Amino acid sequence: MIEHAYLIPLIPFAASLIMMFGAKEDPHSPAPWIGVAAMAVCLGISLSILSAFASGAVPGGVYERNWPWFSFAASFAGRPFVYDMPVGVLIDGPVAILLVVVTLVSLMVQIYSIAYMHDDTRYKRYFAFVSFFTASMLGLVVSSNLLVAFMSWELMGLASYLLIGFWFEKDGPTEAQKKAFMTTKLGDSGLYLALLFLFAKVGSFQLTQIHQFYDKGYMPAAAACAIAIGILFGAMGKSAQFPLFIWLPDAMEGPTPGSALIHAATMVAAGIFLVARTYFCFLAAPDVMHAAAWIGFATAFLAASMAFVSYDIKRVLAFSTVSQLGFMMCALGVGVTRRACFTSRPMPSSKPCCSSARAP
Repeated sequence: MIEHAYLIPLIPFAASLIMMFGAKEDPHSPAPWIGVAAMAVCLGISLSILSAFASGAVPGGVYERNWPWFSFAASFAGRPFVYDMPVGVLIDGPVAILLVVVTLVSLMVQIYSIAYMHDDTRYKRYFAFVSFFTASMLGLVVSSNLLVAFMSWELMGLASYLLIGFWFEKDGPTEAQKKAFMTTKLGDSGLYLALLFLFAKVGSFQLTQIHQFYDKGYMPAAAACAIAIGILFGAMGKSAQFPLFIWLPDAMEGPTPGSALIHAATMVAAGIFLVARTYFCFLAAPDVMHAAAWIGFATAFLAASMAFVSYDIKRVLAFSTVSQLGFMMCALGVGVTRRACFTSRPMPSSKPCCSSARAP
Protein backbone atom coordinates (compact mmCIF):
# COMPACT_ATOMS: atom_id res chain seq x y z
CA MET A 1 0.00 0.00 0.00
CA ILE A 2 2.97 2.33 0.36
CA GLU A 3 2.90 3.01 -3.37
CA HIS A 4 -0.49 4.66 -2.78
CA ALA A 5 0.82 7.03 -0.09
CA TYR A 6 0.15 10.00 -2.35
CA LEU A 7 -3.58 9.35 -1.91
CA ILE A 8 -3.47 10.15 1.82
CA PRO A 9 -3.63 13.96 1.41
CA LEU A 10 -5.65 13.81 -1.82
CA ILE A 11 -8.59 11.83 -0.43
CA PRO A 12 -9.56 14.29 2.36
CA PHE A 13 -8.95 17.20 -0.02
CA ALA A 14 -11.41 15.70 -2.51
CA ALA A 15 -13.86 15.03 0.35
CA SER A 16 -13.69 18.68 1.43
CA LEU A 17 -14.49 19.85 -2.10
CA ILE A 18 -17.40 17.42 -2.41
CA MET A 19 -18.86 18.55 0.91
CA MET A 20 -18.37 22.24 0.21
CA PHE A 21 -19.71 22.38 -3.34
CA GLY A 22 -21.76 19.20 -3.72
CA ALA A 23 -23.82 19.02 -0.50
CA LYS A 24 -26.67 21.11 0.81
CA GLU A 25 -26.32 23.20 3.97
CA ASP A 26 -28.62 21.17 6.24
CA PRO A 27 -28.17 20.68 10.01
CA HIS A 28 -29.05 17.01 9.49
CA SER A 29 -27.13 16.47 6.25
CA PRO A 30 -25.34 13.12 5.80
CA ALA A 31 -22.45 14.98 4.14
CA PRO A 32 -20.14 14.72 7.20
CA TRP A 33 -20.02 10.96 6.71
CA ILE A 34 -18.12 11.64 3.48
CA GLY A 35 -15.33 13.15 5.57
CA VAL A 36 -15.47 10.29 8.07
CA ALA A 37 -15.29 7.67 5.31
CA ALA A 38 -12.40 9.50 3.64
CA MET A 39 -10.49 9.67 6.91
CA ALA A 40 -11.14 5.99 7.62
CA VAL A 41 -9.64 5.08 4.23
CA CYS A 42 -6.60 7.27 4.93
CA LEU A 43 -6.17 5.65 8.34
CA GLY A 44 -6.22 2.21 6.73
CA ILE A 45 -3.53 3.22 4.22
CA SER A 46 -1.46 4.80 7.00
CA LEU A 47 -1.67 1.67 9.14
CA SER A 48 -0.54 -0.49 6.21
CA ILE A 49 2.42 1.86 5.64
CA LEU A 50 3.38 1.73 9.31
CA SER A 51 3.12 -2.05 9.22
CA ALA A 52 5.44 -2.15 6.20
CA PHE A 53 8.05 -0.09 8.02
CA ALA A 54 7.68 -2.11 11.23
CA SER A 55 8.21 -5.38 9.34
CA GLY A 56 11.25 -4.06 7.48
CA ALA A 57 9.57 -4.40 4.10
CA VAL A 58 10.77 -0.95 2.96
CA PRO A 59 14.34 -1.14 1.57
CA GLY A 60 16.64 1.24 3.41
CA GLY A 61 13.84 2.41 5.68
CA VAL A 62 13.01 5.33 3.35
CA TYR A 63 10.46 5.40 0.52
CA GLU A 64 10.58 8.16 -2.09
CA ARG A 65 8.64 8.58 -5.31
CA ASN A 66 8.43 11.66 -7.50
CA TRP A 67 6.47 12.75 -10.55
CA PRO A 68 7.19 15.61 -13.00
CA TRP A 69 5.34 18.79 -12.07
CA PHE A 70 6.56 21.76 -14.11
CA SER A 71 9.74 23.25 -15.51
CA PHE A 72 10.94 26.77 -16.26
CA ALA A 73 14.01 28.49 -17.65
CA ALA A 74 16.06 31.13 -15.85
CA SER A 75 19.56 32.50 -15.74
CA PHE A 76 22.14 32.80 -12.99
CA ALA A 77 25.35 34.84 -13.28
CA GLY A 78 24.73 35.14 -17.00
CA ARG A 79 24.30 31.39 -17.52
CA PRO A 80 20.97 29.82 -18.55
CA PHE A 81 19.43 27.06 -16.45
CA VAL A 82 16.39 24.82 -16.82
CA TYR A 83 14.58 23.90 -13.61
CA ASP A 84 12.56 20.69 -13.52
CA MET A 85 10.28 20.78 -10.48
CA PRO A 86 8.92 17.40 -9.34
CA VAL A 87 6.21 16.61 -6.81
CA GLY A 88 6.24 13.46 -4.72
CA VAL A 89 6.26 11.70 -1.37
CA LEU A 90 9.10 10.96 1.04
CA ILE A 91 8.26 8.59 3.90
CA ASP A 92 10.35 7.06 6.66
CA GLY A 93 9.54 5.55 10.05
CA PRO A 94 8.75 8.77 11.98
CA VAL A 95 6.63 10.03 9.09
CA ALA A 96 4.72 6.73 8.99
CA ILE A 97 3.94 7.08 12.71
CA LEU A 98 2.81 10.69 12.29
CA LEU A 99 0.51 9.70 9.42
CA VAL A 100 -1.29 7.26 11.72
CA VAL A 101 -1.52 9.86 14.51
CA VAL A 102 -2.93 12.60 12.27
CA THR A 103 -5.45 10.39 10.47
CA LEU A 104 -6.60 8.70 13.71
CA VAL A 105 -7.08 11.95 15.62
CA SER A 106 -8.86 13.57 12.67
CA LEU A 107 -11.17 10.56 12.33
CA MET A 108 -12.07 10.64 16.03
CA VAL A 109 -12.63 14.40 15.95
CA GLN A 110 -14.94 14.15 12.94
CA ILE A 111 -16.97 11.34 14.49
CA TYR A 112 -17.39 13.33 17.71
CA SER A 113 -18.25 16.47 15.75
CA ILE A 114 -21.26 14.82 14.10
CA ALA A 115 -23.15 15.03 17.39
CA TYR A 116 -21.44 18.16 18.69
CA MET A 117 -22.28 20.29 15.63
CA HIS A 118 -25.60 18.71 14.65
CA ASP A 119 -27.72 21.85 15.24
CA ASP A 120 -25.30 24.33 13.65
CA THR A 121 -26.56 26.24 10.64
CA ARG A 122 -23.22 25.73 8.81
CA TYR A 123 -23.04 22.03 9.55
CA LYS A 124 -21.47 20.69 6.34
CA ARG A 125 -19.19 23.71 5.97
CA TYR A 126 -17.53 22.87 9.28
CA PHE A 127 -16.72 19.34 8.13
CA ALA A 128 -15.45 20.63 4.80
CA PHE A 129 -13.05 22.92 6.70
CA VAL A 130 -11.89 20.04 8.94
CA SER A 131 -11.19 17.77 5.95
CA PHE A 132 -9.36 20.62 4.20
CA PHE A 133 -7.33 21.26 7.35
CA THR A 134 -6.37 17.58 7.65
CA ALA A 135 -5.47 17.30 3.96
CA SER A 136 -3.12 20.28 4.30
CA MET A 137 -1.31 18.74 7.27
CA LEU A 138 -0.99 15.38 5.54
CA GLY A 139 0.39 17.11 2.45
CA LEU A 140 3.06 18.73 4.61
CA VAL A 141 3.93 15.40 6.24
CA VAL A 142 4.40 13.29 3.11
CA SER A 143 5.85 15.84 0.68
CA SER A 144 9.34 15.28 -0.70
CA ASN A 145 9.46 18.85 -2.01
CA LEU A 146 9.81 21.87 0.27
CA LEU A 147 7.83 24.06 -2.13
CA VAL A 148 4.83 21.72 -1.89
CA ALA A 149 5.37 21.50 1.86
CA PHE A 150 5.26 25.29 2.10
CA MET A 151 2.06 25.38 0.05
CA SER A 152 0.49 22.86 2.45
CA TRP A 153 1.85 24.92 5.36
CA GLU A 154 0.02 28.02 4.12
CA LEU A 155 -3.19 26.15 3.30
CA MET A 156 -3.16 24.84 6.86
CA GLY A 157 -2.95 28.43 8.07
CA LEU A 158 -5.96 29.34 5.94
CA ALA A 159 -7.93 26.37 7.27
CA SER A 160 -7.10 27.29 10.87
CA TYR A 161 -8.27 30.86 10.18
CA LEU A 162 -11.60 29.50 8.96
CA LEU A 163 -12.02 27.11 11.89
CA ILE A 164 -11.02 29.54 14.65
CA GLY A 165 -13.45 32.14 13.33
CA PHE A 166 -16.17 29.65 12.41
CA TRP A 167 -18.69 31.39 14.67
CA PHE A 168 -17.90 34.80 13.20
CA GLU A 169 -21.14 36.30 14.54
CA LYS A 170 -19.36 36.68 17.89
CA ASP A 171 -16.57 39.15 18.58
CA GLY A 172 -14.26 36.65 20.30
CA PRO A 173 -13.73 34.22 17.39
CA THR A 174 -13.30 37.08 14.93
CA GLU A 175 -10.53 38.68 16.98
CA ALA A 176 -8.92 35.29 17.67
CA GLN A 177 -8.76 34.31 14.01
CA LYS A 178 -7.13 37.62 13.07
CA LYS A 179 -4.58 37.28 15.87
CA ALA A 180 -3.75 33.70 14.83
CA PHE A 181 -3.45 34.63 11.17
CA MET A 182 -1.22 37.66 11.68
CA THR A 183 1.04 35.97 14.25
CA THR A 184 1.60 32.85 12.18
CA LYS A 185 2.14 34.89 9.01
CA LEU A 186 4.88 36.80 10.83
CA GLY A 187 6.68 33.52 11.41
CA ASP A 188 5.92 32.30 7.89
CA SER A 189 7.75 35.29 6.43
CA GLY A 190 10.99 33.96 7.93
CA LEU A 191 10.34 30.49 6.54
CA TYR A 192 9.58 31.92 3.10
CA LEU A 193 12.85 33.84 2.99
CA ALA A 194 14.75 30.75 4.19
CA LEU A 195 13.30 28.63 1.39
CA LEU A 196 14.18 31.24 -1.22
CA PHE A 197 17.75 31.44 0.10
CA LEU A 198 17.96 27.65 0.21
CA PHE A 199 16.85 27.36 -3.41
CA ALA A 200 19.32 30.05 -4.48
CA LYS A 201 22.17 28.08 -2.88
CA VAL A 202 21.18 24.50 -3.77
CA GLY A 203 19.08 24.95 -6.90
CA SER A 204 16.47 22.46 -5.71
CA PHE A 205 13.55 22.13 -3.32
CA GLN A 206 13.93 18.32 -3.07
CA LEU A 207 14.74 17.24 0.47
CA THR A 208 17.03 14.42 -0.65
CA GLN A 209 19.16 16.70 -2.82
CA ILE A 210 19.29 19.44 -0.19
CA HIS A 211 20.45 16.87 2.35
CA GLN A 212 23.16 15.60 0.00
CA PHE A 213 24.27 19.20 -0.59
CA TYR A 214 24.70 19.66 3.16
CA ASP A 215 26.40 16.27 3.65
CA LYS A 216 29.04 17.11 1.04
CA GLY A 217 29.87 20.33 2.90
CA TYR A 218 28.87 22.66 0.09
CA MET A 219 26.73 24.95 2.25
CA PRO A 220 28.70 27.90 3.70
CA ALA A 221 28.44 28.30 7.47
CA ALA A 222 26.87 31.78 7.30
CA ALA A 223 24.26 30.64 4.78
CA ALA A 224 23.47 27.53 6.85
CA CYS A 225 22.93 29.74 9.90
CA ALA A 226 20.62 32.14 8.03
CA ILE A 227 18.54 29.29 6.58
CA ALA A 228 18.19 27.58 9.96
CA ILE A 229 17.10 30.87 11.57
CA GLY A 230 14.37 31.32 8.95
CA ILE A 231 13.08 27.77 9.38
CA LEU A 232 13.12 28.17 13.16
CA PHE A 233 11.21 31.44 12.87
CA GLY A 234 8.49 29.73 10.84
CA ALA A 235 8.30 26.91 13.37
CA MET A 236 8.03 29.41 16.23
CA GLY A 237 4.91 30.91 14.68
CA LYS A 238 3.16 27.69 13.73
CA SER A 239 4.06 25.77 16.89
CA ALA A 240 3.41 28.73 19.21
CA GLN A 241 6.89 29.25 20.60
CA PHE A 242 7.94 32.29 22.63
CA PRO A 243 7.35 35.10 21.77
CA LEU A 244 4.88 34.06 19.03
CA PHE A 245 2.70 31.91 21.29
CA ILE A 246 0.08 34.58 21.98
CA TRP A 247 -2.36 33.28 19.36
CA LEU A 248 -2.87 29.72 20.61
CA PRO A 249 -4.91 30.33 23.81
CA ASP A 250 -7.31 32.58 21.90
CA ALA A 251 -7.65 29.91 19.19
CA MET A 252 -9.93 28.03 21.59
CA GLU A 253 -12.71 30.45 20.57
CA GLY A 254 -13.55 28.13 17.67
CA PRO A 255 -15.70 24.98 17.96
CA THR A 256 -14.23 22.71 20.62
CA PRO A 257 -13.64 19.70 18.29
CA GLY A 258 -11.92 21.99 15.81
CA SER A 259 -9.75 23.38 18.59
CA ALA A 260 -8.90 19.83 19.64
CA LEU A 261 -7.80 19.06 16.10
CA ILE A 262 -5.60 22.16 15.96
CA HIS A 263 -4.03 21.38 19.34
CA ALA A 264 -3.72 17.61 19.13
CA ALA A 265 -2.17 16.48 15.88
CA THR A 266 -2.07 19.03 13.13
CA MET A 267 -1.23 22.71 13.06
CA VAL A 268 0.74 23.17 16.27
CA ALA A 269 2.79 20.04 15.57
CA ALA A 270 3.68 21.27 12.08
CA GLY A 271 6.48 23.56 13.23
CA ILE A 272 8.09 20.85 15.36
CA PHE A 273 7.79 18.44 12.45
CA LEU A 274 9.38 20.91 10.03
CA VAL A 275 12.39 21.36 12.30
CA ALA A 276 12.78 17.57 12.56
CA ARG A 277 12.28 17.16 8.81
CA THR A 278 15.05 19.66 8.03
CA TYR A 279 17.22 18.72 10.98
CA PHE A 280 20.35 18.52 8.83
CA CYS A 281 20.03 22.30 8.37
CA PHE A 282 20.23 22.76 12.13
CA LEU A 283 23.12 20.33 12.57
CA ALA A 284 25.09 22.64 10.29
CA ALA A 285 24.20 25.64 12.49
CA PRO A 286 24.93 24.74 16.16
CA ASP A 287 24.25 28.28 17.39
CA VAL A 288 20.72 28.12 15.99
CA MET A 289 20.23 24.76 17.73
CA HIS A 290 21.22 26.40 21.00
CA ALA A 291 18.73 29.19 20.33
CA ALA A 292 15.99 26.61 19.62
CA ALA A 293 16.75 24.87 22.92
CA TRP A 294 16.50 28.10 24.92
CA ILE A 295 13.36 29.21 23.09
CA GLY A 296 11.74 25.86 23.82
CA PHE A 297 12.76 26.03 27.47
CA ALA A 298 11.39 29.57 27.85
CA THR A 299 8.14 28.57 26.14
CA ALA A 300 7.66 25.54 28.37
CA PHE A 301 8.28 27.52 31.56
CA LEU A 302 6.22 30.60 30.66
CA ALA A 303 3.23 28.65 29.34
CA ALA A 304 3.13 26.39 32.37
CA SER A 305 3.26 29.39 34.73
CA MET A 306 0.45 31.11 32.78
CA ALA A 307 -1.73 28.02 33.16
CA PHE A 308 -1.54 28.44 36.96
CA VAL A 309 -3.36 31.77 36.83
CA SER A 310 -5.95 30.96 34.15
CA TYR A 311 -9.54 30.24 35.21
CA ASP A 312 -10.84 29.10 31.80
CA ILE A 313 -10.30 25.35 31.45
CA LYS A 314 -9.92 25.65 27.67
CA ARG A 315 -7.14 28.21 28.09
CA VAL A 316 -5.48 25.97 30.66
CA LEU A 317 -5.44 23.19 28.08
CA ALA A 318 -4.08 25.62 25.48
CA PHE A 319 -1.23 26.68 27.76
CA SER A 320 -0.53 23.00 28.48
CA THR A 321 -0.23 22.41 24.75
CA VAL A 322 2.17 25.35 24.40
CA SER A 323 4.26 24.04 27.30
CA GLN A 324 4.57 20.57 25.78
CA LEU A 325 5.51 22.03 22.42
CA GLY A 326 8.21 23.97 24.20
CA PHE A 327 9.65 20.75 25.61
CA MET A 328 9.65 19.26 22.08
CA MET A 329 11.49 22.26 20.66
CA CYS A 330 13.96 22.17 23.54
CA ALA A 331 14.63 18.48 22.84
CA LEU A 332 15.28 19.24 19.19
CA GLY A 333 17.62 22.05 20.19
CA VAL A 334 19.76 19.84 22.40
CA GLY A 335 19.94 17.16 19.71
CA VAL A 336 17.86 14.39 21.28
CA THR A 337 16.25 13.39 17.98
CA ARG A 338 19.46 13.30 15.98
CA ARG A 339 19.45 9.50 15.77
CA ALA A 340 15.68 9.11 15.59
CA CYS A 341 15.00 11.49 12.71
CA PHE A 342 15.35 10.26 9.14
CA THR A 343 17.39 13.32 8.26
CA SER A 344 20.32 12.00 10.31
CA ARG A 345 20.67 8.99 7.99
CA PRO A 346 22.04 8.95 4.44
CA MET A 347 19.28 9.72 1.99
CA PRO A 348 18.65 7.61 -1.10
CA SER A 349 20.48 8.86 -4.15
CA SER A 350 18.44 10.45 -6.90
CA LYS A 351 19.09 12.32 -10.12
CA PRO A 352 19.23 16.11 -9.83
CA CYS A 353 15.82 17.59 -10.47
CA CYS A 354 17.31 20.60 -12.19
CA SER A 355 20.54 21.49 -13.90
CA SER A 356 21.12 24.32 -11.46
CA ALA A 357 21.96 22.10 -8.47
CA ARG A 358 25.49 23.25 -7.88
CA ALA A 359 28.40 23.47 -5.51
CA PRO A 360 29.99 26.81 -4.73
